[in-house]
Amino acid sequence: MAIQFNCPYCTASIRVGDEAAGKVGKCPKCETKLRVPKPDVDAATEGTGAAPDEPESSPATGASEAFDFDPAPPSIEPLEPAETGAATGPVIDTTGEPPPSYASLVKKKRQGGGWWIGPVLFGGLLLAAAAGYWWFTRATMTGELTGVPIPVDKAVTAYVGPAAVDMPRREFMQAVEGLTVDPVLIDSTALHIEIRGSRFGLRVAAQAGPETELVGVGLGRHPVVSAFVAEHAAALNDPLAQELRTEATGFIESWREARAAGMELGNLAAYRDVVGLNALLGGLGYHTEAIYDGTIYPCVHEDADGALYYAVPRGTEAFVVRARTFEGRTPVISEPFEFTIHVDREETPTQPADSPDDAEAEDRSETQEAAAAPADDDASTAPSPAEK
Repeated sequence: MAIQFNCPYCTASIRVGDEAAGKVGKCPKCETKLRVPKPDVDAATEGTGAAPDEPESSPATGASEAFDFDPAPPSIEPLEPAETGAATGPVIDTTGEPPPSYASLVKKKRQGGGWWIGPVLFGGLLLAAAAGYWWFTRATMTGELTGVPIPVDKAVTAYVGPAAVDMPRREFMQAVEGLTVDPVLIDSTALHIEIRGSRFGLRVAAQAGPETELVGVGLGRHPVVSAFVAEHAAALNDPLAQELRTEATGFIESWREARAAGMELGNLAAYRDVVGLNALLGGLGYHTEAIYDGTIYPCVHEDADGALYYAVPRGTEAFVVRARTFEGRTPVISEPFEFTIHVDREETPTQPADSPDDAEAEDRSETQEAAAAPADDDASTAPSPAEK
């Protein structure tokens, strides 16, 4: 009979004879000293004291076949008995599987395919951190700005020259002369709009109504907005110029018809925004609007220094400026565009850069100069701000 077991260190299969039970030998593969386990003895045999039956073909004690280690026989050394009679040497537990080595665990982990999870997670964290840094540091057309109200008795002005309408120059100047005598006044609780003739063409003036005030915001001086306006100047200005050209021509024709029929010229209120406000705006102001308490308020003026003026309810402390939407048009300002405007009433109000301090005095001066010179020559002496 033979004893067969596995080395608990390298798991090599070992086979020895019965006489090696309890003795210490070396594993033929890893040469680790180990104790040969004793075979289990039948309970009935132990009770009688008889030795277990052995097959007749078993070799005698000491025969070489009984120590047939695979792949080579071990060197078996007798144990030195202790005084208590207990065996010495390492205790080998053959009842369960041997503990796995570190190398086998690493190999098993790689074979399982999970080794790439760590690097992928680390790379993902780096990308997320980079994206977060870019998001929070990128320059956008959003933020908070300060607005300053102008005195309610001050007006903003602009001019529409003959090149801004679709009609012969002489015909346009004849209408301008008539509008010098019979100007059009469009009044509402929000705005007072006046369109009259001057030596520069049509003079448009806007003033806050009894329920509103004009608040100036240096939106065009914001670095990101300024760069956007410079890059998209044509896309911002062309729709405004085209609409003003069409509507200003229609306004003059409607004015002449109303005057010839003896109608009230104040009935031309439909031209308040498309002529009155458009003449006062630039490309940026045309594409923006103010929001206060859920209501839309227009941009009234855009001056030469990049300040935009919005008509908002009197006493407003803060409002929002956003991109204006047009039905049936692709928006020019497509990226996020939203500014919160805080109104500072302690700062000294300033007059818009291209508006006279006294609109009426300026217009009287223009009328006097126009009377002293031919209309065609006077109209050609200065370009209209609407044509810039």
